[in-house]
Amino acid sequence: MLPDVVFLLATVALPLVSTNTVAFPLSFWALGYVLFALLVVHLCQRLVEHAGIAVDHKERFATFANTSLAIGSLVWALDVAGFFMYPAFAALDIHSGPLLVAWLLMVLSARFTVPSLISTRRPLMVVGAACGLAVGMFCAHLFVLQAFGQWHQQIDWPFTLAAMSLASIIAVSMALRHRSARLRAMNASFEPLGWAEKAMVATAILPLHWLLMQSLPIAIGGPHGFDNSFMPYVLAVFIVLQMVYFSRAMQVEQARQELLNRALLMVRSMPGSPAQLMEQQLALIAERLPRLMAPASLHLHYQPIVDQSGSAPSVRLEALLRVRDPELGPLPPDLVLLACERKGLTEHVDRQILRRALEESSLWVSRSLGCAGVSVNITPDTLLAEDFLAWLRRQLRELQIEPGWLQLELTEHALMAKSERLTETLSTLKMIGVSVVMDDFGTGFSSLGALIDLPIDGVKCDRRFVQDLLQDSKRQGVLAHLCAIAKTLQIHFTVEGVELPETLRLLQQMGADSIQGYWYAKPMPAARVPVWLCEFYDCYKPRAA
Repeated sequence: MLPDVVFLLATVALPLVSTNTVAFPLSFWALGYVLFALLVVHLCQRLVEHAGIAVDHKERFATFANTSLAIGSLVWALDVAGFFMYPAFAALDIHSGPLLVAWLLMVLSARFTVPSLISTRRPLMVVGAACGLAVGMFCAHLFVLQAFGQWHQQIDWPFTLAAMSLASIIAVSMALRHRSARLRAMNASFEPLGWAEKAMVATAILPLHWLLMQSLPIAIGGPHGFDNSFMPYVLAVFIVLQMVYFSRAMQVEQARQELLNRALLMVRSMPGSPAQLMEQQLALIAERLPRLMAPASLHLHYQPIVDQSGSAPSVRLEALLRVRDPELGPLPPDLVLLACERKGLTEHVDRQILRRALEESSLWVSRSLGCAGVSVNITPDTLLAEDFLAWLRRQLRELQIEPGWLQLELTEHALMAKSERLTETLSTLKMIGVSVVMDDFGTGFSSLGALIDLPIDGVKCDRRFVQDLLQDSKRQGVLAHLCAIAKTLQIHFTVEGVELPETLRLLQQMGADSIQGYWYAKPMPAARVPVWLCEFYDCYKPRAA
């Protein structure tokens, strides 16, 4: 909930009115103004929530610009509408010049502060931006006043300080509440501002507007150029159009964003999750991506892939990304990689991961630990970069690693969308000695023709095939046929997600070549791998036989 200090400050300021010329509004129009304020607060919060899910640079720039225009316009309309609560002002004609200046000032103020209000990185930045927005609102109110009368260039400082404090508290409270909700999204508990909190803010806006009226005394009326008696009607139409347009635009953009994120998630084979929560998590990670992608922040864990096809088992380790943020805690690797994809950093990150995996695994080569190599996930964009093959050869040469030590994994979705250039690159890798396997096999639109045509060395069956395998005869039949097809095509067949000894024995009977899963080991840091390899060959080998 928003701090009760919002109401405390408002009630403390009420006794200051006793000798002032503008009475506190307690009419039917004041109730209508509070309801309008509630609608404005709701729209502003929805706009901020929507802007918070923007990821890539161009999208963020456009979204922040539109959100700033909308919020600035709505706050300006709320300020102007408040004048009609006071009988002395409601009957006057409104002069357009100062109103236009006030609108421009409010929009510019929002443009400079809204991006920081949406951010979750530094709380002090959020507080400073909220206070800056309050100052911009006060300056805009000064010009709105001059649309009704002559300002004597005098300031009632007690009321001014009370108004600025209340405006800052409202803005800071909403911004920090939004920040807190976004941070909790990483724990799958995103809870946006509720209606009770919005009503609290809307109610506090009524004394805020009255304090602003007290802080800048004016002489009502006076020569300002031409008469604009039609202005209230124009203002009403403007307010309605603003709300309808931005509400509709927000819905359309949210639908587009949801479809885009779901399409990209298919590439990474992420499990399904609520779209709103996923978007919030993705945006939080994208905000911190430069820091997360620093070499010191990248960590790899390794999970064994046990090959049982020979006379004796051999082990290859798959490198898996692990990312932890000091504030957010452990982050889902798939979302981190998706954020990199949306920010255009995929190739940079893939190369960092590949280099780190080769460096760490090179220490196992000379120790005769029985490790057959390391497996690394990679994207087609990285693989198809013009200098990638030359870069890869250079890394292997510098680290004195044989090409056969490295195995690259590409998702099924990426390989199904293959191009002639990708096929040529895969052929070149195979000729060099680097093997390539299809990861997440069975999660998309698998094609046996593609398995025949693609120059790949194996497939990894997705762990979803193993779920309920012992009780599901259909899954058993499908996996048995897949093992037979792999042998016919002379490609290696690996099954992921094996956790039970019964599942292991069943897969061995079906003829699966390699097994990966918690039954053998969970992903472990590089320092733990040599110890595990020794334990496996000494103790686990008989049990796995």
